[in-house]
Amino acid sequence: MKNVFNAVIALGERVEALLRIPLAFVYAIIISVLEMAVGIVLIIQFFYTLILGRRHEGMVCFTNKYASPNYHINRYLQFPSLSQRIGLLLEFSGV
Repeated sequence: MKNVFNAVIALGERVEALLRIPLAFVYAIIISVLEMAVGIVLIIQFFYTLILGRRHEGMVCFTNKYASPNYHINRYLQFPSLSQRIGLLLEFSGV
């Protein structure tokens, strides 16, 4: 039974790895466009803060909304194995 379980996990990891490759290209395009936009917003934010002495909350909110999905996409594309993700899931759920 344990050998069957290990074989299913190994097959699932191979299929998942193959599916991540096209996703990586799509994510790379989206992330690069967003990085340019965030870079422009950061420059504007710097001068806004320098001149007025306070942050513009809309720009801060935009950059924060970019940072969180970017972190999750990078974690997904760095290929943690299925067994590592199951272990992390169990660790965070308190089981």
